[in-house]
Amino acid sequence: QKIVELTGITDERLIGQPDMAEVLRTFDDIVGTRVVAGHNVKTFDLRFIRRAQMRHGIDVQSDYYIDTLKLMQKLHPELDGHKLFECGDFYGIDYDESALHDALADTELCARVLLAQIQELQTKGVVTFEDMIRFLI
Repeated sequence: QKIVELTGITDERLIGQPDMAEVLRTFDDIVGTRVVAGHNVKTFDLRFIRRAQMRHGIDVQSDYYIDTLKLMQKLHPELDGHKLFECGDFYGIDYDESALHDALADTELCARVLLAQIQELQTKGVVTFEDMIRFLI
C-alpha cells in the first residue's frame, strides 16, 4: 500500500506488463556498458536491481553510475536537504511538483539536475567521469 501511495502504481497497472526477468534483460540490452545516472541510485535503485539479479540469475551492468544525490551532497553540503526536488529548486529548475514520484517526471528532473551539476563541476575542473569519481572521494 505504501508503494501505491508513493508511486500510484497499482496491481491493475501491472497487468500485462513484462515480468522482472524480461525487464532485467531489456535493461541490460539498453544500458550495456553505459553509465547510469539517478538520484540516490547507489543506495536505492541499484539495491533493487542487484536483488532482482540474484533472484532471477540475470547479471546486468550496474557498476558504472552517477548518483546526483552524492554529487549534490559533495557540491553543497551546506544545504538543509538534498532531495531531488530540493536540488531542482536549488538550480532554479521548473518542474511539476504534483508529478513527483512519477518515474518519467523524476527522470526528467534528475536529468536536468545532472546537467546543472555537470556545468557546475566544469567550473571546478571536473570534466571526465574519472575526474568525477576523484571529486567524490
